Amino acid sequence: MARTAPVSTGQPLDATWKAAGQVVTVAVGEAVAVQVAASVTLAALLWPLIPAARAVVVLAARPVRAHGC
Repeated sequence: MARTAPVSTGQPLDATWKAAGQVVTVAVGEAVAVQVAASVTLAALLWPLIPAARAVVVLAARPVRAHGC
């Protein structure tokens, strides 16, 4: 009867490491893409508000004058 070699319980095979590295690379790439998309969306939503915010700051910094003085 032929005997089979025992299954190694040590390090995974090189192909397994390579596949795991590819999965991690794809996952990181997708996470970066999602983050970039979220940042672009946020910038597009907030961009029109920047001039309004500046105007509020300028108006708030002006001294208040009492009428009739």
